[in-house]
Amino acid sequence: MPLILRPTGLSSPVHKDRFDYTVFEDGHPIGRMYEDRHAPPELRWFWSITVYVDPKLGIRTDGRTTTLDHAKEQFRRSWDRVRAIPPDDHAQ
Repeated sequence: MPLILRPTGLSSPVHKDRFDYTVFEDGHPIGRMYEDRHAPPELRWFWSITVYVDPKLGIRTDGRTTTLDHAKEQFRRSWDRVRAIPPDDHAQ
């Protein structure tokens, strides 16, 4: 299933050029990605899965990286692991 990025709209008009996205799957918000311009270049992009993922599953739910493309790749790898778990096992 494709993941869609949409601007969050959380920034004030002064910061409208900031990159800040909500990640959607099938119309439901599941995560966020944004550029932190004050972070070192290797940590510039933050991503997170914002729906509950049981920590016992050992799936990474956030991270920082250099580019939006890398953030998308890392998010996708983690989200694919979440999706591979049967729904009944998510809450255990």
